[in-house]
Amino acid sequence: MDKFWTSLKKRYSLEQPVEELLAYDTAMRAKAFREQDHFDVPTGVVSLIKSLKRAGISLALASSSHTLVIDAIPLV
Repeated sequence: MDKFWTSLKKRYSLEQPVEELLAYDTAMRAKAFREQDHFDVPTGVVSLIKSLKRAGISLALASSSHTLVIDAIPLV
C-alpha cells in the first residue's frame, strides 16, 4: 500500500505524508468492515473448516492486511 499511496501522492500533489495517508486508508477500511452486517463466504468454505477442525487438523490464515483491518472482520 505504501507504493500505491506514494504514487497517488505524487500524481495528485497530495500534501499529507505517506504514513498519514496509509493510516487514514487503514482506518477507513477497518471502519467499513466493522459496519458490515453480512459477508459472503464462498460455498463450502465453512463446512471445510469445520471438517478440518473436527479432524484435528491445525489451520492458519495469512494476510498482508494491517491487524486493525483483520480484527474488524468477524470470524465465521
